[in-house]
Amino acid sequence: SDFQSFSELAIQEERYSVNLKNVVAADAYGSVAQGNVGEFVKFIPGVIVDYGGTYSSGADATSISVRGFRPDQTAVTIDGIPVSNAQPGSLTRAIGLDMLSINNASRVEVIKVPTPDQPNASIGGTVNLISKTAFEYPKPTFSYRVYFALNSENLDVFKKTPGPLNESTFKALPSFDLTYALPINEKIGFSFTLASANQFNENHTAKMDYKADEDLQLAKFVDSDGTVTEPVYADIAHPWLNNFGVTDAPRVSHRHSAAVKMDYRPWEGHLITLNYQVSIFESADAQRRFELNAGARTGGVLQYGPELLESRDGGYG
Repeated sequence: SDFQSFSELAIQEERYSVNLKNVVAADAYGSVAQGNVGEFVKFIPGVIVDYGGTYSSGADATSISVRGFRPDQTAVTIDGIPVSNAQPGSLTRAIGLDMLSINNASRVEVIKVPTPDQPNASIGGTVNLISKTAFEYPKPTFSYRVYFALNSENLDVFKKTPGPLNESTFKALPSFDLTYALPINEKIGFSFTLASANQFNENHTAKMDYKADEDLQLAKFVDSDGTVTEPVYADIAHPWLNNFGVTDAPRVSHRHSAAVKMDYRPWEGHLITLNYQVSIFESADAQRRFELNAGARTGGVLQYGPELLESRDGGYG
């Protein structure tokens, strides 16, 4: 290749593209949290990243939307080959990001105007990961990085502490990634990538569930300025706090990925590639919840308002 950096390759590819797309080098935004593809593409205009899900933590980017379309209308490909969804219990075409790693890619394409060769699930657009190749390096190159992930609530680096499951574990977890590129000559080259990203994080959530029912008559509504309305119907102007819950969900996750690739260029303009990639994602968490229920439907509310709720047993919220 005539270009000596991923950024130059990305700029030239976007410049000569036949449709509207953004091409960004994988190292353009620095370190990416756990190598998650979603944490990278969220900086690209027109891209929305969803967090959490049925089997995922709210700390993880889990799906991608392009141009406002749903995730199941955005295709994710590797070197133009569609990726299947590995999320358990999912009955949509939305691609989960837990089985992908940015470490195997040299650059990322976000295609915003589909062309006839794009998958039929790409109405919104396509996110294409272009894997690393030895021809992008002028000489044999070995690069690596070793780092620790720390949480501000758990700064005991060399000490095991309880959780998140039924045994004590270290909360400062080591991670690494490496790349080895071996361009043997101008016709053949090999590349190898390996990464392991491990992280412990605390997840604290407080959720208030307000409800309105214009057919439900409650006893007394006390506004924030002290004005009392009695009786009152729980319409949209006078909703009641039906439920308040606090959740503590400490979690540990491990993301491992590896790729081996051989590129053979028999003559100019032709490239034969053998590429094998594997990604593994594991996580474990423990959830502790505390909930308060107003019981308005069962006549459990005496008076309520924006700043208070009194139940019939004398309890206040």
